Amino acid sequence: MDGQVSAKGDVYSFGVVLLETFTGKKPTDTMFEGNLNLHQWVTKAFPDAVMDVLDPNIRNDVFFRREEDTARINKKPIQIEGLLVSIFHVALQCLKESPEERINMRNVVAQLKKIRNQLRASSNNATYTSYKPLLS
Repeated sequence: MDGQVSAKGDVYSFGVVLLETFTGKKPTDTMFEGNLNLHQWVTKAFPDAVMDVLDPNIRNDVFFRREEDTARINKKPIQIEGLLVSIFHVALQCLKESPEERINMRNVVAQLKKIRNQLRASSNNATYTSYKPLLS
């Protein structure tokens, strides 16, 4: 970009925030030296190894539920890997190098709502199905 403020620049920034939120890493983290950056790190892991870049705090919360929860809930995550693939997919769509190729915020919101609704439905029904990303 040429220093101009734009909606597509905001979309890019939102993609960075999504990656920071779900990886627990900042773009300035010391692990990103040389040619590796946060975007590239996640792209390399996507889609098969998203659990490897997931913030350990989120991963632990998903896989190691508190004792009182384990009595009523199976320890397996509720379609969590598929949901995470979908979230990282949205973030990567925001981070396309060309602003014209980036998703617009209306579609970002729609996709994130779809993911949220899928999570709610899965949690309410306590269904433990296999990995199934929400991507079309």
